[in-house]
Amino acid sequence: MENSIETIVNRHINKVKANPYHRARSWDFCFKAFESNAISSELRLQLVSYLASYGMYRGSSGLLFTNDKSLEGVIELICSKEFYHLRCKSSSEIKSSAINDIFKLKEKLAKHLKSIKYLKNGKQKAISPTDTLLSKVLLGTLGCTPAYDRFLKKGLKKLAIKQTFNKGSLKEIIDFATCNSKSIKNCQDLLQQTFGIYVPVMRVVDIYLVELEDENDKLYE
Repeated sequence: MENSIETIVNRHINKVKANPYHRARSWDFCFKAFESNAISSELRLQLVSYLASYGMYRGSSGLLFTNDKSLEGVIELICSKEFYHLRCKSSSEIKSSAINDIFKLKEKLAKHLKSIKYLKNGKQKAISPTDTLLSKVLLGTLGCTPAYDRFLKKGLKKLAIKQTFNKGSLKEIIDFATCNSKSIKNCQDLLQQTFGIYVPVMRVVDIYLVELEDENDKLYE
């Protein structure tokens, strides 16, 4: 089928293979770095690189006015004993039972980010913890949720799934992944064979939903 999950994800793979410096690899490098929850400067730099590749350091973002050390508290939360169990791997993938913990982490990340102050035009401001930023952080480090940016939301709309980053929407996405588990597993295997990294279910879903709109938005060109 033209819009099957395997067909759409394979289109993504071909684009990334054609460009050794493709920005999509930033996710790979970041997720790989967080295999260990040992806090280090490498984790900060990989997270900054990934977030920058995906637009989180654009001119309207408060992060643009900070350096990588501003993310220390974010990484401490992600790598903590309380939340690192949310890290997706082949032996432990995302389940509906983890949703409450995911949103508990989301709330703590939002609170911490709002505590980070920066100066712009002589005025002190706080980082804005948007759902886009928070979900991108979770996708790049733990792989437990897709990134709720405008591209993903268009894909969600096509599937009649809620487009707001909340428990109901994530539950619907997990249900979608469960119903399409065979296709997603095929994509995981192909991605791992191609790029040498385990790709969690939510990253496959993220790629699929974003690529549904890519013909118009050219996100991955």
